[in-house]
Amino acid sequence: MIPGSSKAVEYRLPKAVDLYNEGMANKILFSGGVIWRENNLSEAQLLRLKAME
Repeated sequence: MIPGSSKAVEYRLPKAVDLYNEGMANKILFSGGVIWRENNLSEAQLLRLKAME
């Protein structure tokens, strides 16, 4: 699970994606409901998009 925060993309997401790619997790759960003004996406939506890059 990756809780949303203003720094989650930078600090939490890379480790979660690494663990997923190594087979240590079969899913990644994103949370966070704050919508950022720059892109009109919630924290969870932004994390999901960045994880798929």
